[in-house]
Amino acid sequence: PIGDGTQVVFVTELMPSEAIIRLKSAAPSNSTKRPIFLVSPIEGFVDALKEVAERMDCPVYGLQCTADAEQDSIESLAKFYIKHIRKVQPKGPYSIAGYSFGATVAFAMAVELEQNKEEIKLVLIDGAPKYVNWYTKAFKKRYNTSDDEDQNQAFALAYFGVVAANTGYSMAKLLVDIPTFEGKVEKCAEIVADEIDKPIELVKAAAASFYYKLAASDKYSVTYNLQCDVTLIKPTENYSKLEIDYGLNEVCDGKVDVLIVEGNHRTILLDEEPLQTIEASLKRLLN
Repeated sequence: PIGDGTQVVFVTELMPSEAIIRLKSAAPSNSTKRPIFLVSPIEGFVDALKEVAERMDCPVYGLQCTADAEQDSIESLAKFYIKHIRKVQPKGPYSIAGYSFGATVAFAMAVELEQNKEEIKLVLIDGAPKYVNWYTKAFKKRYNTSDDEDQNQAFALAYFGVVAANTGYSMAKLLVDIPTFEGKVEKCAEIVADEIDKPIELVKAAAASFYYKLAASDKYSVTYNLQCDVTLIKPTENYSKLEIDYGLNEVCDGKVDVLIVEGNHRTILLDEEPLQTIEASLKRLLN
């Protein structure tokens, strides 16, 4: 894996080839239990959630952001994933869990499904509609890029460079003077591909996808309050200056449960104690 170790960790392939995959779980391959769907973080791969999946005694499917995914908005990515979950499970009730950026997409999926009269059970693992949004706004404030699209594109692609190849934010200075987004992606991909020895077309696709997802979460605003109950699981080590519930009570009419587990954004998916809490919360969804 490559990345900053905490917020973003890319797997070496950079772009997934399948939008929905069945993950290894404790359920036999012919299990007829209702499945759980896990929504991937901003890297697009569901690998970070494999430990969670292995603990489940039902079928578990991971949703991944492939090159053909619709990424112009959180809502369109949510609809893309719903199309795939309906192939596995045509009707609800649906059990969905999202991690990090994937929690925002899982929330939007729940909104779309509820508006189509489906029943949803939802767990958010260290994420919420406000979560990535808070980080993008804090980043803009820190680098004073708020209203400048060229700068926002340059810094977002430089961030991709940092997490994919440890290239440093100095890349933003190079990119900001390139007039088109396509040109910025091309230059970013040249630098990153050189560092990690990957085909430039693959790096271009991954860089553009990363930017689209950041931009989509930055502009996402909730226009419908969820009626279903929501469980948020978050770590003790937390850098976001958000409310304890990540603002979920503002956008949920159902009950919001907040569970705080020991660790950081990444270790809660690796360490035994937080994994037990996540496992118990997901198993409750199925009952």
